[in-house]
Amino acid sequence: MCNETASDCAKSSESNELEKDEKVNFLSVGIYWLRILFLKTVAFNVTVTFNKEDKKEEHQ
Repeated sequence: MCNETASDCAKSSESNELEKDEKVNFLSVGIYWLRILFLKTVAFNVTVTFNKEDKKEEHQ
C-alpha cells in the first residue's frame, strides 16, 4: 500500500486515523447538539400545547 519507508508509512496512516477521528468526533458532537435542539423543541411544543388547552378550559 505504502511505497515509502516504514516510518513514513506509519506516520501517514496515523495522520489518516487522526483525521478520521477528528471527523467522527465533530459529527458526534454535531448530532449531540441536534438531539438537544430537538428535545428542547419538543418540550417547548408540549408546554405551549398544554398552556393553550388550560386556557380553553377556563373560557368554557
